[in-house]
Amino acid sequence: MPVGPGAEPARVSPGPEGEREPSVVLYVHALSMSDADAVRADGRQFERLAVAAFGSPADRARMKEATS
Repeated sequence: MPVGPGAEPARVSPGPEGEREPSVVLYVHALSMSDADAVRADGRQFERLAVAAFGSPADRARMKEATS
């Protein structure tokens, strides 16, 4: 999962035929940033849970490929 300025946002399920997939960006505000890697790991876990709960079959397949 790219993080930081200029990072390419994640892609979600495609729209109607021929349309580019919409970009999805999750902005996270961390009150305590003593461990940036832990904040990123929590964000990745949240993404996995959100895709598992709300993603399409194609989204879940892409997530599975990305984490393999």
